[in-house]
Amino acid sequence: MARTSPSRRDKKKQREYAKRYREGHKPERRERRLKLEYGLSVEDYETLNREQGGTCAICGGVDKTRRLAVDHCHETGLVRGLLCRNCNVGIGNLRDDSKLCRAAAEYLERG
Repeated sequence: MARTSPSRRDKKKQREYAKRYREGHKPERRERRLKLEYGLSVEDYETLNREQGGTCAICGGVDKTRRLAVDHCHETGLVRGLLCRNCNVGIGNLRDDSKLCRAAAEYLERG
């Protein structure tokens, strides 16, 4: 019987096989990740995206190269909205701490 995946010894072939698998299963992988990580269906995500006008909940921007990221509270797990990559990384770097975000805004406003 033929093997469907490469030998464990051949790392390069394993990486190529994994890449082909990921490319061929993007919709299923996205659906599974949304459900497992955020409790959202693809339809829930699309509804939220429509409600936000397809824009980031913080800056109002649109990233033509990637989907908006699901932002959620790390304590409660509740979804807050959809963010562009820059805003998502920005609040992540500030540890999702509203006091730090306010302090950063005040700092920037000083000029």
